[in-house]
This record gives sequence, C-alpha cells and structure tokens, in this order.
Amino acid sequence: MKSRTAKARRDEQWKAAYARLGQEPPPQPQADAYDGRSLAEKLAANRVAKQEEWEEKTKLANQFRALEEDEIMFLDSIREKEEAEEKARREMDSDEVKSFKEAVAARMQQSNPPPTLPSTSAAKPPAPKKDTKPPVVIKKDAKKPSLKALW
Repeated sequence: MKSRTAKARRDEQWKAAYARLGQEPPPQPQADAYDGRSLAEKLAANRVAKQEEWEEKTKLANQFRALEEDEIMFLDSIREKEEAEEKARREMDSDEVKSFKEAVAARMQQSNPPPTLPSTSAAKPPAPKKDTKPPVVIKKDAKKPSLKALW
C-alpha cells in the first residue's frame, strides 16, 4: 500500500495545508519536456538568444522615441522665449553701443575743436640742411677669391 512516491506524498501534504488555510493551492508547474541536447548546446543557444536580445535593445533606432504633442509645444514655447530674450538682448546692446559712440563723438567735439589753418604769409620755409655729404660709392672687384681656391 505504500507504493506512493515521495513526490506524491509531499503534494498531498501541501494540498492538505492549503485546505486548512482555506486557500487554493498554486498551480503545479508542468514538468519540462525532455531536451536531448547537450549542456554545451543549450548554453550556446542561450548565449545567442541573449546576444540577439541585447542587440535589439541597444539598436540606435530603439534608443529614440517620437515626441508627444505636449512635449513639442513645451519645447517650442521655450525656444520662442529664448529667441525673444536674445532679440531683446541684441537690441539693448546695439542701443548701448550707439549711445556710447554718440557720447564719444560729443566728447571729442567738445575737447578738440577743429584745428584752424595758419596763414600762409606768416609761415617760414624750412631751412636747408647743412653738412650734407655726397653718398659713398663702393666699387665691387670683378674677381673675388673663391673658397675652392683655398682648398
């Protein structure tokens, strides 16, 4: 009568324990079908499957997703705000540069009045230079000693 296997007895004990608790026992996992491949073949197949899964996950096309409408509107509003700030900054800079140039021109007008031309009758001609020597002319000799002759 004790022909029941240990596995069958253990299953009955678990079922009885769940019955005492008033719960349904979890479904029993089905025994895997026999796979006649060697361990090396199974590991190689697992390695290939994991490599393919990793390549699919890290593909460049899978790295990006399309923006949603609210994200597009948000980014457009930020871009428009930055463009408006940049335009205002450029206008302010150009106004400051213009006012600076005007201030410099006004200061130059006040501190340096335009020069007046002296009258030509009162001007004296420049005095000629004294002790001017004629330029020295150096004549080159037709024959120069070459270095080959020295050897």
